[in-house]
Amino acid sequence: MWPVGWHNGDLVLAYRGGTCTQGGGPGLGDAWSYHVVSAQTADRKATIGRDDGQGCGLIGTAVPGGIPCGNYFGMADKAETQILDWSGALKSTFGAGFVPGGLAPNGGALLGNTSTGNQTPLTLFRAGGTTASVPVGDCFACPVLWIDDAHFVVSLGSGNVQVFASSPEPLQGLPTTAKGFPLGRIPGSLDGT
Repeated sequence: MWPVGWHNGDLVLAYRGGTCTQGGGPGLGDAWSYHVVSAQTADRKATIGRDDGQGCGLIGTAVPGGIPCGNYFGMADKAETQILDWSGALKSTFGAGFVPGGLAPNGGALLGNTSTGNQTPLTLFRAGGTTASVPVGDCFACPVLWIDDAHFVVSLGSGNVQVFASSPEPLQGLPTTAKGFPLGRIPGSLDGT
């Protein structure tokens, strides 16, 4: 378990069971569940996800607007990303494949991969059902992170970083001199205010 932030005065803890792997791989450090715990009494108020790693797989970063999860592989395949609220209930869905860090802070948009031919384009999915192509070329699970509800960064395979506004269309990236991969937003508040 490790702390990931605060929500309405409660501590949010990430949980992942032990794994044994050779060579590592993407997602091995991702949480299986999040626990919302009273900072005063240590009583668990909610569990989002499942502690056994089964069910809707949590993907990406927890944000004030919720936590993305999906059933992309196995018996219950769904070509959608579900957004769970802070009680663990289904809040909304997007027709997208996962991209860690892809959920906007307010939960109103999601960056996801779609598949066409031998390219994997990055698509911006909006809560109203509209989409916009993000012009970055082949971008399977490329690192992305929202700066705020209207701006996000994409780290390309070369490590170069581009900044995008979520409108107007067509979306256009602004190259930066920054290199590397986005890891998180500061401060760590998971409140919607």
